[in-house]
Amino acid sequence: MQGSEIGLRFASETWLDVSPRLFVSADAPYGMAFQEYCALARIGFRVRPRLGLGLEGGALGENEPSGYVALGLYPTF
Repeated sequence: MQGSEIGLRFASETWLDVSPRLFVSADAPYGMAFQEYCALARIGFRVRPRLGLGLEGGALGENEPSGYVALGLYPTF
């Protein structure tokens, strides 16, 4: 993407603790200037208070959608 544009950006985030160690979360930002979007969902297990292990999947793009699934460690705040 090249150039500059001014536009609105919307975002939605949610988090649910299913149990003290299991959580699910979802994020969905959308930018109007370049019509870009990203939708992410996670399910995770807290290994330590600030460290989770889990699966993340999502879709992102501008005009052509692309999806992905990842497994890894990530911080849980």
